[in-house]
Amino acid sequence: MKKFIFPLLCALLFALGFPLAAQPSSTGGADLVTFQDPDPDSSVIDESSADYDVFYERLSSDGNWFYDDDYGYVWQPNVAVSTSSWQPYTDGHWVWTDRGWCWVSNEDFGWATYHYGRWIRVAGVGWVWVPGDEWAPGWVSWRHTEDDDYIGWAPLPPEASVTVDVGVHSWCDSYYDIGPAAFAFIRIGDFARPSYREFIVPPQQNVTIVNRSLNITNLAYTNNAIYNYGPQYERVSQFVQRQGQQVPNYKINYTPQLQQKAPFRTEAQGNVLRVLAPPAKLKPVAATQPRGGKTTRQSTDRSRLERSPPGPSRTDSPEVCSTDTSPENTTAQTGSSSQGSGPNRQTKSAKPW
Repeated sequence: MKKFIFPLLCALLFALGFPLAAQPSSTGGADLVTFQDPDPDSSVIDESSADYDVFYERLSSDGNWFYDDDYGYVWQPNVAVSTSSWQPYTDGHWVWTDRGWCWVSNEDFGWATYHYGRWIRVAGVGWVWVPGDEWAPGWVSWRHTEDDDYIGWAPLPPEASVTVDVGVHSWCDSYYDIGPAAFAFIRIGDFARPSYREFIVPPQQNVTIVNRSLNITNLAYTNNAIYNYGPQYERVSQFVQRQGQQVPNYKINYTPQLQQKAPFRTEAQGNVLRVLAPPAKLKPVAATQPRGGKTTRQSTDRSRLERSPPGPSRTDSPEVCSTDTSPENTTAQTGSSSQGSGPNRQTKSAKPW
């Protein structure tokens, strides 16, 4: 009987004039959500009711929205169209915090696209951002070479999620089909630079670097927050100091901005990293559709998603994954061909990085 209730409810909502939009669920599928009636007198956002309107309103000037059958409304920055070589997580830098590695972006839209949601790369379209409902210091897969020459990261896809029971670890490249082309690699000595854009290794070298690197991803949920571990801070600092630079170490002070026109930014004040952003958890609903841009219906076409060639069978269930968040339990496996087949394959390395 239950299987008939949801379709009937959707039909009723549609008949009453509530448009429906698809948004990714925690399991990587798409949930149908309604556009709620906006409150015309509201200038202050209730933290418990903050939703995707903040994305739809704030990002339109920096890019275009379009509707996808699988992911709902997705967004592409103007720079991804004007610069074919552009990729996420390159114009900015990583800093170490009490919640792991946090991305500090130089791009106006960075407050949203590198902390909520995930990225996909579509053939003939480029990189596209899929909104998400929870803030994290960063959503990436991490790699490094054992000789400490290179360190790199790749955006996680919308299917990747973190819950109390399930983290994202060294199996993620194989499990989510994250190929070499998705990675941005730099020499470890460049890690403290304010922007990596001019220091990214030519992508033609990515396959070679991936084949001699370890995946050290360790994204986990603890204390009601998401932590982005990966490279060992002490080890990175040693190499960066040889270049006469320092990798900052901060304590995050997350300050939700509830005024509708409040500025969003990340700024360092002493040993504190102030994050001025929407509430850390958002409702995956909206009062209106994205304004401006290409809001016409369009499908990304799964066959056009640019990912790695098919790997080993991925039949393991993520429900039994370990969630130990300490950097000492960062998992590592050599090369893309030897990666674990799913979230419950947790092989600890002899050393954390």
